[in-house]
Amino acid sequence: MADYYAQLGLTQDASEEEIKKAYRRLVLATHPDRVPGKEEEFLRIQEAYDTLSDPEKRRAYNRGLSSLGDSLGHIERLARQGLKFHLVESPDLYDHYAYINALFNWTGTKALVAGQDISEQHDTFWEMINYVDYRLCRRQERLHAIYRRNPSDEVKAQLRLIDSHLTKICTVVPVILGCDKRKRLYDLAMGFNHSDEMLEIERLIGGKDVLIQHINQQKTINSAEGIFALRDAHCLTPANFKQLTLIDSESNLFSLSMILDRLWEVSLLTQGNFERLMQQHQHACAIHNGVGRLQLVGILNQKYFEIVVHAGIKAKSVGSAIGELHQLGLLNDETLHTVAQKNPELDFWSPLCDMEKSGELNEETSRSFLWTGPPALHLLTHRLDQMIAHGVYLISQDVGKGKTALLLGLELKKDLKAFFERPLEEQKENLSLFKESFMHKLHAKDDEMAIHREQWKIIVVNIAIALTGIGLIALGIQYALNKRCFFAPTQREQLIENIAQTEWLSPGCS
Repeated sequence: MADYYAQLGLTQDASEEEIKKAYRRLVLATHPDRVPGKEEEFLRIQEAYDTLSDPEKRRAYNRGLSSLGDSLGHIERLARQGLKFHLVESPDLYDHYAYINALFNWTGTKALVAGQDISEQHDTFWEMINYVDYRLCRRQERLHAIYRRNPSDEVKAQLRLIDSHLTKICTVVPVILGCDKRKRLYDLAMGFNHSDEMLEIERLIGGKDVLIQHINQQKTINSAEGIFALRDAHCLTPANFKQLTLIDSESNLFSLSMILDRLWEVSLLTQGNFERLMQQHQHACAIHNGVGRLQLVGILNQKYFEIVVHAGIKAKSVGSAIGELHQLGLLNDETLHTVAQKNPELDFWSPLCDMEKSGELNEETSRSFLWTGPPALHLLTHRLDQMIAHGVYLISQDVGKGKTALLLGLELKKDLKAFFERPLEEQKENLSLFKESFMHKLHAKDDEMAIHREQWKIIVVNIAIALTGIGLIALGIQYALNKRCFFAPTQREQLIENIAQTEWLSPGCS
């Protein structure tokens, strides 16, 4: 059993916040886009976090961890104690409780009662069944070796029997010893649970027969979390349950069920969102990953959820990118558009992390980026955001030029924010100097960005238009559409001269 706490550098009493911090730190150090060759380590860290960040999975893992002591602790102990088990014919014909009784030859007062609460004996039962599973797998390996050397019907029959028991165990463990919601649904289907709560669920899904049919098709009941989440959100209906039962893939059904549970946790589980998910159910695994990233950084809301679901097969990349931009303080509508619609698989993560590490991206740049100013400045700040978003996009193609665009946009926005946060009288006194400084800085990187001039000239002109107000809109459009090089000195100087002679953004609007 892998030690997930050790993989994250934590102890077993780590808090949820400590788990999140450790995960974020290790993701930065092992992300495949940032550190090639660390793919396997990254996946191990992801697996550890997925288990420890989910309270129910963590409790189950802790139970297993404490009972193991080490990777084979309980196996060796039960072997020394001489635990015996009996392989019955056709184990699939037994209900899960009867199977455990038959496996260990429990009768009378020792026998399990169908539907009983086994929470107090959970660890003991898990160890015993896991011991059987371990022994059967070892025996299966030996029989396969024998069969390869000397095929016989007898060995083949033994292998068939072992395989049937391993299959049964793979069903019994998650249903009876895993998620309590699975056990309750199983007990309901088998007639072992007659509580008012479960009978109400039976009514909401359309009767016991449809539940039995579903469990016969999906024996591990991967839909359990989703069914209870739909019930809690008042969205559990026969029609919705039927949609769940039509999903053939166990992994997709599990992912979809977990998404529904996550949505319920943040009050986003509605009929509309359920239908959005069902339209993309074939991409449920990717969506589960994408939604998980949003929830990890605390930004799972309706807007981002819809974007991730709409991304379909690219949902994991989109969700990760949105989460990463949020962590870096660079998420708004413009950068969101860049990752969600232009190309959700942009490799900007590593360069941006390097910029954060070097101090080029920090809390101050984030505050400037998120600042929109008074309404009269919204067009200008919007145009500056487009420059920043272009830098984010460009950084995945040309790191140097992308950083230039990104940092210039942030610097201009920082200057604008600082100026309009001054007292009104200071704004009036320094307006001319600020305009001159702003325009000089706006064009300071024209030569460096000339290689990307077609897009860059439109961005710069749009900022200039927004800066000068409506007086030069026609002139701005003329320059933006002009096929001649925007960077020709005479054109650039003429534009600057026209801008300098035009009043813009009256300070009184702040």
